[in-house]
Amino acid sequence: MILVSHSPQDREIAEKLVDALVGSEVSARLSTEGEPVFAMTQLLMVLGRGIDSRLLVQAQRVQRAGGEVIAVETGRGPESRSAPRELRTWPTVRVDPDSALSILRFVSQVRYAFVDREAVSPGSHRVGSPVEVERVAEVFAAAGRPLREVGRQLLRPGPVWVSVVSEAEYSEVEEFSKHLANYQRMAYFVHVGELPDDVRLGLDRLRVQGTPVITVRERSLRAALADQRTAAFLHELERDYGNSDNLFDTRNALVDERALFGRDVLLNTIGSALKRHENVLITGLRKIGKTSLLNILRQHLADRPVCRVDLQRFDPHTEDWPRELFALMVEAFDNWARLNDHDWPFKPSRPATVTGLERELDARQDHLGKHTQLVVILDELERVFPAPGEQEAARRWITATGGLRALAQGDRRHVVVVGADLRPEVNRVNGLDAGTNPFFAFFQEMPVSPLDHDAVKDLVHDVSRAMGIELVTVDFIENLFGHTGGHPSLVRMLAAEAYRQRAEPNALRGPDLAKGLEHLDDLDAVDSFLRNNIWQLMTPAEREVAAARIHDRPTPDFLSRRQEKEASAALKTQGLEKIGLFRRWVEDE
Repeated sequence: MILVSHSPQDREIAEKLVDALVGSEVSARLSTEGEPVFAMTQLLMVLGRGIDSRLLVQAQRVQRAGGEVIAVETGRGPESRSAPRELRTWPTVRVDPDSALSILRFVSQVRYAFVDREAVSPGSHRVGSPVEVERVAEVFAAAGRPLREVGRQLLRPGPVWVSVVSEAEYSEVEEFSKHLANYQRMAYFVHVGELPDDVRLGLDRLRVQGTPVITVRERSLRAALADQRTAAFLHELERDYGNSDNLFDTRNALVDERALFGRDVLLNTIGSALKRHENVLITGLRKIGKTSLLNILRQHLADRPVCRVDLQRFDPHTEDWPRELFALMVEAFDNWARLNDHDWPFKPSRPATVTGLERELDARQDHLGKHTQLVVILDELERVFPAPGEQEAARRWITATGGLRALAQGDRRHVVVVGADLRPEVNRVNGLDAGTNPFFAFFQEMPVSPLDHDAVKDLVHDVSRAMGIELVTVDFIENLFGHTGGHPSLVRMLAAEAYRQRAEPNALRGPDLAKGLEHLDDLDAVDSFLRNNIWQLMTPAEREVAAARIHDRPTPDFLSRRQEKEASAALKTQGLEKIGLFRRWVEDE
């Protein structure tokens, strides 16, 4: 390998790189191959004084022999067009002599060239590179937790293990476990590829033995970095997984993809629609998992610019929220672009109009030189959708959504939109007090239904295993599904209480579920959930139709056929009549 810099002022960066490499695995590898470390040192020092023809010839020989040639750019040398032609064709790494993180990135790349490429076991292939290790270190540094590399895949003081093969291997768990002895803090196992069952079992075993290991995909960390919420994301992971004695007991939206069950088909369907530039509206009951789905979808889109906005933050009656939304869209695009281009030239912008927003996005697309569509994710649309008589709120809605529609359907298709709402009204109501609704017939509707039986079974078994439960009986699963109808929040609520009330430390049985439900009834927990999250949010027609069916009586005459038809369709989509606890609650009312 030859390291080339065309700046004569780069002696100090050469010295720092040598200091970082000496004593590392790179040095050990060079020594075993008969190439002393001082040869690397001398080469770097010479290159720090500039380039001559002999070095170019030597570099070309190395390249022809299958070696690595990397050009080091520090931003202090001549413009690239004045550098030798050969130099401009080699891979270039930017290194900031004053940045420890920049040095870490470069050392990782050298390590990959000398050591890591041959460290992959037979039968697997590498899908990651030092870039992934660097990115993980960058995420933790941004969260105020700086790490240093102490091995090819190990970062301290985490400790954090980074698996960069197509499927994480059990041997990695064994190696990682050696660094966890007598370790009290939470550890991270970051994986680029898939997480096979044997690896999951090994990591779960570590947790049961008292060492919580949080598993997270590398793309999820990249998404958090682009969203500038790394500290919050790590805190959420540790709150939901690392610190909890009862992993069923999750009250907040999920951020860990491993904890999301039964949504693979829906995620793939949404992803396919976005690739076709189709806008998507997901709908469903409160606490059914819409926000959790959006969290994981956003992680799947880590390679694209994404603007994720919870519309609860805006007051549609008094706040100029369209302008705030436009500013957030520009900011999200810039944050994403800056991850890969630290010299991204654009400054923060707050366009006041759709025309101004389009101008800002045009400039950024032109600079990139390729079409890069911004994904705009809008959660809680009902919070800003105007009710009849709200003319000013309707005007703001039309300004914001009209701009999004224009950008989504324009020649450059700058954006594609994903929305989430309790109901599909934003896609079905045409007339508003201040004009027509730009989102009318704009979305492809995708309802989020309760989990099916297999998903409930997978959820219970996977979470139980992570807590050391060795047996979950068939009647436990059957009764749990019958009570909840697959509503994920109810599934977790009942399973969590059954876990607390279990008679045996390593088993969950039907009587445990019955005892847990009895305790929840004493606390009015189930009735309160059904009343506040389902019944109060149903339309009057839906309540009448549901009550009539559950009590096996005709629907009231005052409902029109259209109202009854719409209510029946909503109840079927929501899966309410399959929730045994809901049926019981309506019968008792």
